Amino acid sequence: MCAMLILHGKMFTRMRVLLVFLYVLCASYGQTQPTGTFGRDFYIGILKTFIDNSIPEFSILITSNTSGTATIYIPHLGINTTRSFNQSLDYEVTGDTITKINATVERKGIHVTTDVDVTLVVLKHPRNTVEGFLSLPATMLSTEYVIASYDSHNDKRYLSNFLIVSAHDNTDIEIHENNSIYSVSMNHLDTYLFRGYNDLSGVVVRSNKPIAVFSGHESAQVPKPCFDGEYLVEQLLPVKHFAYEFIVPPIPLRSGYVVRVYSSVQNTTFTYSNATNSKTISLAKAGDFLEILSDNNPMYVLADKPVQVMMYATCLPHNNTARGDIFMTIVPSVTQFTNSYHFTVKALYGFTHYLAITTRTEFISGLRINDHAMGNLFHTYNVSHAYLTFNVNVYKMTGGVYHLQHEQGKTFGAIQCGFGSNFAYGYPLGINTSKDGGLTFWTGKDMSHLYQLIP
Repeated sequence: MCAMLILHGKMFTRMRVLLVFLYVLCASYGQTQPTGTFGRDFYIGILKTFIDNSIPEFSILITSNTSGTATIYIPHLGINTTRSFNQSLDYEVTGDTITKINATVERKGIHVTTDVDVTLVVLKHPRNTVEGFLSLPATMLSTEYVIASYDSHNDKRYLSNFLIVSAHDNTDIEIHENNSIYSVSMNHLDTYLFRGYNDLSGVVVRSNKPIAVFSGHESAQVPKPCFDGEYLVEQLLPVKHFAYEFIVPPIPLRSGYVVRVYSSVQNTTFTYSNATNSKTISLAKAGDFLEILSDNNPMYVLADKPVQVMMYATCLPHNNTARGDIFMTIVPSVTQFTNSYHFTVKALYGFTHYLAITTRTEFISGLRINDHAMGNLFHTYNVSHAYLTFNVNVYKMTGGVYHLQHEQGKTFGAIQCGFGSNFAYGYPLGINTSKDGGLTFWTGKDMSHLYQLIP
């Protein structure tokens, strides 16, 4: 099956011309080496779930292209252990590391260091709920964040929330919620939980030193009403890694999905297009956002100023097979695609796992997974925009350790997700920040490619 979506018109032209200029300007500075989620130093926090007394069994999944050692330090549990691995490590934690007391500093942070570059994912399983997130290395952390959460349903026991983990001593935090400012001081591996009856999306968090921020909901319904609420969590990108251009892939087994676009500065304008809508929206101030309930076709988002795009899998009444439930995931910008990912699919009982890959149509044939051509194609979406055509291919996956790459070095995006009988998870395989501020994943060193982008 193949779904075709045509995105065209003059509405994008002015923004594209501006972004081409910005790309050339930023590219002139260059960078000495790629940066992104492949790293060696990670700060982790476990966001509060909907059951206070549950033991938050979770896995720290480490994947690399080589062998190495990982040191896992969890002072709250008295854990300081070093483990050797050959390309992958699944370290399971069963102790209680959840920060439960609102607006109180606790020392429940987790610090993971490795002697080789790795991808690190935290997967909460299998007691009461399943969700996960891609961990950002310390090199990606920064001092300003816009919270992405979700609405609370009628049961006010379960709240919108976010968690701050301090990577340094003497860290001063300001939390800007509406017209109120909350201040807190933190030290290395301290955690600070902030909960609210109302949706905390759009709250701005600033600090004097880099911090890690994890956001979600104890038990949300996406969109309301749902049969039941489920846990949401994601590690947030700092504002410095917001971007301009995005392709949102469809979610398997769903008749649609929810997208939220969050602004980082005032007077942001963006256009989104999918199979049924094409609209231009203005956001007045930093932290403003728009929620879009889309059909299950790819969505194209183009902004004139940096934004964050978050995708939410919908709950049971909005899917096609009544399998799984909600999750939230960052959608990387097309400039944050890369040509190689190392990742682990953890075998979970009753789960079906998927991989959504986004790239130009002519690049699809060069994809390789563990040195083999891609197989187990579940669905493909073919999307045309201006002079370009790209594919979103969704593949079924089984448990294992994988290296996904393009044999000609072409860049592509990849989001992993999985669905069980009642639960679901989703997160990007990786985020490359070496071209932040630039335009479009199909451009390379040959700047003449930019002219293809202007209708």
